[in-house]
Amino acid sequence: MNWEAISAIGEIVGAAAVVATLGYLAFQIRQSNSINASVIRQSFYDYTTRQMLQGVESSEFNELLARAVMTDDDLSPGERFQLCRRLSR
Repeated sequence: MNWEAISAIGEIVGAAAVVATLGYLAFQIRQSNSINASVIRQSFYDYTTRQMLQGVESSEFNELLARAVMTDDDLSPGERFQLCRRLSR
C-alpha cells in the first residue's frame, strides 16, 4: 500500500468521526433543551402552586375575598388594593 492510499483512508475515517461527533452533539443539545424546558415548566407550576396556597392559607385574605364575592358590602380602597395585589401574584 502506498502513502496516498493510507492518507485517503485516514481522511475518510477522520471525516466519519467528525460527522459522528456532530450528530452526537446535536442529540445532546436537543436533550439538554428538552430538560431545560421541563425544569422551567416545573418551576412555573411550583411557583404558581405556592402562590395559590399562600392565598388559601391566609384567613385574612379568605375573609376579604369572601366579602368581595359573596356579599354586597363595598370594600374600602385599601382592602380593594390588598385584594388586587394578592390576586395578581
